[in-house]
Amino acid sequence: MTPSGNRASMTRLAIIVPTAGDRPDQLRACLTAIAEQVEVGDRVTVVCDHYEAYDQAEAVLAEMRARNETATWRFYPSANWPSGSATPVQLGKYGHPSRNSALDAMATMTDVPEWTLSIDDDDEYLPGAFGIVRTAIELGTAPWYVARMVGGGGSHFNGVTVPQMGDKIEPGNIGTPMMIFPTKAKARFGTGEHPDWIPRTPAGYFGDFDFAEALREEFGEPAWIPACIAAVRPSRLPA
Repeated sequence: MTPSGNRASMTRLAIIVPTAGDRPDQLRACLTAIAEQVEVGDRVTVVCDHYEAYDQAEAVLAEMRARNETATWRFYPSANWPSGSATPVQLGKYGHPSRNSALDAMATMTDVPEWTLSIDDDDEYLPGAFGIVRTAIELGTAPWYVARMVGGGGSHFNGVTVPQMGDKIEPGNIGTPMMIFPTKAKARFGTGEHPDWIPRTPAGYFGDFDFAEALREEFGEPAWIPACIAAVRPSRLPA
């Protein structure tokens, strides 16, 4: 089955979706939004961060394979099985270790899309988002791109669209679903705490900002896409 409304494109996309695994309804909504947009040659990788919920996550992914057979769908049962350990762990950290694991795996492959996006299992890409991204890539010459997203209220920018003030990449003004970057990038998401980066905010975790900074160091400044492509915690958005 091929989703209706998709245009032919030479730009292949890789989409990485870390999942806690134990919230299948949210994962299903996230992947459905992806299934409605992916095209031939695109690659969707779901990495389960919870070793007790592999079956639930893999079952949802099987639904998506049946829904859209044009893309390649892959399930990784664990990003978090320490080498030599008999016990898996849940690393958490907002899915960033799982993202890094998927990027490490794709770095060893030959036939992967040139461009990558990533989103959490409780967030969703907006209708037409991938078309916007493909068009920006095909018309532009930037080494990487940053689009906009809307936050989900109560967390993640309290429901406002970011960036809020100017085109700045800084903590609180960048989120993982906003970034479109080369699949073969050496940059990886951060996994540490940064208690002093935003004095007005309690000690926090900014792995997405770490990644944006690493991309900027590796490739230079991104091009901004003015459109909003993702909703964070869509269930919390105002009606």
